[in-house]
Amino acid sequence: LKLGLLTTAIESLTVKLSAQRLFSQAMGADAKGESAGGPKSKPGGGIEPPALLKPAIAMDSAMADLKKASQFGPRQIQQVAESTQQIATAPLVAAGGTTAVEVVGMQSLAARKGIGNDLPDASDRPQELSRFASDAAVIATASRRPAMEVAEMLADWRISMKLSGVQAFDLADATNQLGKLPNGAKAAEIGTVLQRDGTAATSAGLAPAQAAAVTAALLNTGTKQAEAGLALDSFTTALGKGDQASATEQSAWKQLGLEPTAVASGLRDKDTASGTVMTVLAALNAQPADKRSALAGTLFGNGDEAVLRMAQKLPDVNAAFLQVKDPGQYATSQLGNDGSVRQDALALSKTQQGQLNILNARSERLSVATGNALMPSADTSSQWLGSLADGMSELAESSPKATAAIVLVAAAIKPLVGVLLKAVVDEMSSQVAKRV
Repeated sequence: LKLGLLTTAIESLTVKLSAQRLFSQAMGADAKGESAGGPKSKPGGGIEPPALLKPAIAMDSAMADLKKASQFGPRQIQQVAESTQQIATAPLVAAGGTTAVEVVGMQSLAARKGIGNDLPDASDRPQELSRFASDAAVIATASRRPAMEVAEMLADWRISMKLSGVQAFDLADATNQLGKLPNGAKAAEIGTVLQRDGTAATSAGLAPAQAAAVTAALLNTGTKQAEAGLALDSFTTALGKGDQASATEQSAWKQLGLEPTAVASGLRDKDTASGTVMTVLAALNAQPADKRSALAGTLFGNGDEAVLRMAQKLPDVNAAFLQVKDPGQYATSQLGNDGSVRQDALALSKTQQGQLNILNARSERLSVATGNALMPSADTSSQWLGSLADGMSELAESSPKATAAIVLVAAAIKPLVGVLLKAVVDEMSSQVAKRV
């Protein structure tokens, strides 16, 4: 009888202490979260998907974004999904570390920017977006830049300077070539300036590659990107005004010994544009120092100082123009796979890091395919678990007191069960030891 009473008392005390411990831990966790200033955990906790399904889930989310941005139908989405994995595992793309999800992200960006909307046949849009993503990824590999950043730049080039996909890639070849000048600006810097201010240069009559050459010449004088963009805008706009120049500007042109209409005409001819720019800079540099600044200020506004620095380095300006003079020496439209960007991307793909990135891309493709194969089973399991969770929720909502009691008793009994299980195992071990 006494042993029974003692056992009952111990069990009662264990349940009470366990309950107190449970509430103490809960309160302590809340207090810790509040003191850290961070958000509390989500109600019920978040469900972490299995690692095997994560690549497929990420790709599925990316494709959902693309479908929303492009308004593609199921068949077009299927076309894009098939081409995406081929693009992502291509050596010139994979070598730069661009993932399949990023490839889809670049397609979504292009769709939002309106790339391909002007095609006569809307059914060609999936191929156009895939081509855009592939081009951006290859440029990212060659320039060692994030793929999404390059895609943003490429889309802005095409929209602002009204370039086709082929012309935009040739411009990337040109900036890549200009980035190889000794002690010169990097291709990424030239491209960023053109992204913001290239429109003024091409509107004035310069070809995109020539606009890139002027940009490189400005940057190579030590001019910062923001100032270089302002100077590119004001310089090319002034040269392209022609008979629209004000009386004061016409007077300044006259002091330089130049006719504004002849300058504008020369700028619009791709064969004479570089010579026209060099003539203007040489005429400005030939002026006395006290007049030079005033003339530059009159003609080129806030970009005058950068233009003056460029005028003092005519050999560097000429070198930039010579670097992109012949598209047959660097442009993909002329050379195919031997273009400047593709050759640099190919060189990276042959490095150990490039080979590792290519292997990772192939592994990711397998992971996505495996996840897609398992997804139907996962969906069935999720539906079953969801139904079970709904049933338990309904039970908890209809019988809150019983639910609280069950949870409390379960939390209290858990350590007791552990102790009892250990005692049973110890006793069994003891019996076996005695038998041995």
